[in-house]
Amino acid sequence: MLPTSKKLMSNQTLTVLNQKQLIEKQVKLYRDLLDQNLENWYNKQGYQRKSNENHIIETGRKYFKVLRGENGSRSVHAFIDKTNGNVFMAATYKKPAKGVRYNLINQISLRALLPNLDPFGGYLYMDKAIANHQKEGVKIQEVVA
Repeated sequence: MLPTSKKLMSNQTLTVLNQKQLIEKQVKLYRDLLDQNLENWYNKQGYQRKSNENHIIETGRKYFKVLRGENGSRSVHAFIDKTNGNVFMAATYKKPAKGVRYNLINQISLRALLPNLDPFGGYLYMDKAIANHQKEGVKIQEVVA
């Protein structure tokens, strides 16, 4: 027997996110996946992960900065545009490289990103990003905002 619509509405909550909230949620998911990939890499190598090694998000004016930190030192893993979810490789500690690599709110770009995600950022090199999108049958320019 199917539940009545009244019951469904009382037991379930529909959450509608605006683009800013969606991007923030995707950035946190991206950070969590990087941490999980780092954990998996350590396990595969037979090493014990350092307890204080993780990825951190810093919010700037234009970008989210995804950092990998351990023992007080930090390095930039990627920059994510706060307005549209575009992912960039880091050029320096303070600025992204030119050229969008992926987009966190585009489903096709996510399919190109997620299977290739690694904790060291190899997937962020432009040639890898182009190849990963081509596997999905699209060009980067077609899927980035």
